[in-house]
Amino acid sequence: MKRTNVLMAIMLFFAFGTITSHAGTVQKPPKDVAMLPDLTVKLKLKTKKHTNSKGVICYSLQPIYTVTNNGMLSAKNFRVKLEWKWPKKTNWEACSFLPNNSLGPGKSRTWGPTAVEEIHWCVGDTGKAGFRVTADDQNKVAEKKENNNTATKLFPTWSVK
Repeated sequence: MKRTNVLMAIMLFFAFGTITSHAGTVQKPPKDVAMLPDLTVKLKLKTKKHTNSKGVICYSLQPIYTVTNNGMLSAKNFRVKLEWKWPKKTNWEACSFLPNNSLGPGKSRTWGPTAVEEIHWCVGDTGKAGFRVTADDQNKVAEKKENNNTATKLFPTWSVK
């Protein structure tokens, strides 16, 4: 009986290209890499200049980011990771995670700006502030290009010590 079930599953796999399990459908990857999804990220900063309580010029920074699927197949169930870097710190810190995203071929989705995702940079701060966005940071989507999933913007754009 078990042998019959295994043989049936193998025949179905070769006949239809998929096997359904309790966890869902496992898809056979396309043979042509050009057909794969290709997630790209664009990031810009919305800046607002203001003076703080000490009379120092500061800027509020909020990210606006877009993920686009430039591939020929859908990208399913990927996460978008947003990180921020505060002035005077050298490490990037996770700011938010946007799970369970899917994009069809040629489709895009934009997030931001939100008050929750806001940092400040003031004249006199050492170092830069900024945001980094990564689409499919867990590498769940097989893509045509894996090296174009991240975008980074730092502020200010001029040199600071």
